[in-house]
Amino acid sequence: GGILLAFWLTGVLARSIPALPATVAVDVSPDLRVLAAALVVAAITGIVFGLAPALRSARADVMDALKRGGVRIGTRSRGRSAFVAAQFAMAVLLVVTGGLFVRSLRAALDTDVGFDPDGVVAATINLRPHGYEGDQIAAFWSDLLDRVRAVPGVENAGLADWGLMFGPTNGSDVQSSEPGWTEQNRTNTRFNAVDPGWLDLMRVPIIGGRAFAVSDNESSPAVILVNETLASRLWPDLDPIGRTIRFNARDWEVVGLTRNGKYSTIGEQPTAMLFFPWAQWRSSDATLHVRSGLGAGRLIEQLRVELAAIDPDIGLENAAPVPAMVGLSLFPQRFAAWLIGGFGVAGLILAMIGVYGVLAFDVERNTREFGIRGALGARTMQLVGAVVLHGLLVAAAGTVAGLLLAAGATRFAGTFLYGVAPLDPLTFGVAAALMLAVAAMAAIVPARRASAIQPIEALRTD
Repeated sequence: GGILLAFWLTGVLARSIPALPATVAVDVSPDLRVLAAALVVAAITGIVFGLAPALRSARADVMDALKRGGVRIGTRSRGRSAFVAAQFAMAVLLVVTGGLFVRSLRAALDTDVGFDPDGVVAATINLRPHGYEGDQIAAFWSDLLDRVRAVPGVENAGLADWGLMFGPTNGSDVQSSEPGWTEQNRTNTRFNAVDPGWLDLMRVPIIGGRAFAVSDNESSPAVILVNETLASRLWPDLDPIGRTIRFNARDWEVVGLTRNGKYSTIGEQPTAMLFFPWAQWRSSDATLHVRSGLGAGRLIEQLRVELAAIDPDIGLENAAPVPAMVGLSLFPQRFAAWLIGGFGVAGLILAMIGVYGVLAFDVERNTREFGIRGALGARTMQLVGAVVLHGLLVAAAGTVAGLLLAAGATRFAGTFLYGVAPLDPLTFGVAAALMLAVAAMAAIVPARRASAIQPIEALRTD
């Protein structure tokens, strides 16, 4: 049954992986070696845990059992309860871990990425293999932008050296070039070259100074934009506008301040970033960004048409909707939330079965006890409460142990979480309440059975 369930669930998991703009190899099909190991472990488990009751039965005193006539008033199996408590502890660990990853995914989805990806398609274009040089490069980019902006339904188009969420980024060490600033003020930053249309197209907020203008060209002073993180590192508590940095043996003046954003992944920490004007950078490869009301597929086909009209030998590379690339950066969190969340649900079901099994067996084993209690005047709610309380005590012991176990284990998951602490009190609290609620529900059926036992029928047993 477990093997059949494994094949079915892994198929469900494979089908649940969303369509991505890049090839992501995720093989979740059952492995024969893993299945063989699972069968061996299952066989060993059955033998080891079957030995204890078998040995106990072999040592039983027959005469003592006959004298007692099968009456076992007040007896409980501590071993069974201990195993169920251990089962609860492991289930709590799975539920807490799954809850943390689900909350982490939720926090990532709600994150402000610092730009607006909706309706934007990006595609890389490389002129290097096609012999473009000097003014030919500038003329090509200008012609392409004019053609794309003239396409019906296109709102805007812009160029960047690399696209946000599109993989590898450029980085370098920079420092302020003003008097009094030393190597100690040196910091690492990512950098990108963008044209004036790109900032407006991506809706990158300018919170100080100005954005790039068409006049920021090769013949004008070298200017840059910096984000909040870079400004705070180079000039703490100072206005960055008008200050300069040294880069590529040239001084660049800061003319604008942008808000922090996400550049490679949603989960990245606040990252230093600076932007160069495209006209002062001039590269033979670029990422074209286009915002439009057209569908992504239709727009990409139209971009190919416009590109072929300029040079049929040049093609689009890595063309994809920017929202899909943002989703791709969340793939690890999504996959972890699905997988570990599924294990948590399985743990809950197993824990419920464990509590039900122990309580049902105890009720069956102590039928005479409940009958005698009823004959002596015990009310129905007292009998129900006794059974439910036993189940809750077992569950509570396992839950406490599981919470302690989770507190130690989730510390190692901190680097994989975003926007939620490994010891998040809400996740731990909800997990504990959920486990106790599961125990209470599992105890209801055996408790009702105990309360329905008739004294006269109980006394006739054995």
